[in-house]
Amino acid sequence: MIYKDLITLVIIFILLLTIGVRVAEKGLYNTMGLDLRPQSFDFDFQEDRVYSFTVLGSNIKLQKYYKIGNMVACRGQISFMINGKTFTINSMIPTGVMLQERLNLDKKTANMYN
Repeated sequence: MIYKDLITLVIIFILLLTIGVRVAEKGLYNTMGLDLRPQSFDFDFQEDRVYSFTVLGSNIKLQKYYKIGNMVACRGQISFMINGKTFTINSMIPTGVMLQERLNLDKKTANMYN
């Protein structure tokens, strides 16, 4: 016997049931004139990267913090640590490259006039 179809039907039934309960709760609150968030199933984005889940009256809040550790810049590399992971970036301009001297209109460098 194949249970794949039965599992699919159960998942669809649970999704429709949860959506129906949430819509019914929002409709009830609107009819009563209450400005409340649904307590059955709710998901909310708040500022400062706080995600709030409400499932059957239980609140779950998730926050994302970035812990920046040591930053070191030496020998043409910048390395820093974020959330315990070390990232290294090579500099875009190699340190051994000298900039070219400016040329005047008569093709002589500025140092030749001094």
